[in-house]
Amino acid sequence: MKNKYLALALTATILGILIVTPIGSASIAESAPNMEITNLSGTRYLFTFTQILTMPKTVVNSDLYCDGALVTYGDWGGVLLSYLLTQAQANASEIGSVRFEASDG
Repeated sequence: MKNKYLALALTATILGILIVTPIGSASIAESAPNMEITNLSGTRYLFTFTQILTMPKTVVNSDLYCDGALVTYGDWGGVLLSYLLTQAQANASEIGSVRFEASDG
């Protein structure tokens, strides 16, 4: 029984250290991928992670669903898609659809 509590206390301590210890944001920014927006004419606009961090941030409270089931809820923040498209000189009245692609396919 004593070993069970010791293991639990050790696990809680390690998790506490991992949660509280800051991870270097400089290393994240250096290794973060860039974001590219390409319009239908083939013009490419490249935004670095650092540039995105300087853009205006919006926070909304919303539910997150996966396959129709509530996964979690909370405050979600980031740059508005409309702001990114404006920065890429896209005319909102001409946009019919947007396709997202991850760098890993």
